[in-house]
Amino acid sequence: MSEEELRFGSVSISADAHEYLGNLVKNEDEHLDDSPFTAIVESFRFAFALGYSKGLREKKSGKSMTIAPRQFVVMDYYDLL
Repeated sequence: MSEEELRFGSVSISADAHEYLGNLVKNEDEHLDDSPFTAIVESFRFAFALGYSKGLREKKSGKSMTIAPRQFVVMDYYDLL
């Protein structure tokens, strides 16, 4: 399978990126002005769109974690990719 070929399945990112995106999600216990998202899938969609628009792409390294598989529908991105 080539690197550019679409692969269907769950979406995962590095554990470090998962932690960073998770910190951008509003938490009921504490109010932070720099937490604009209500779910990690929202922060991932923003990061994905920003990286895609800038032509940025990186290989995952280290441990991987999935992005809310019940909330993230891969086929929603099929036409874009």
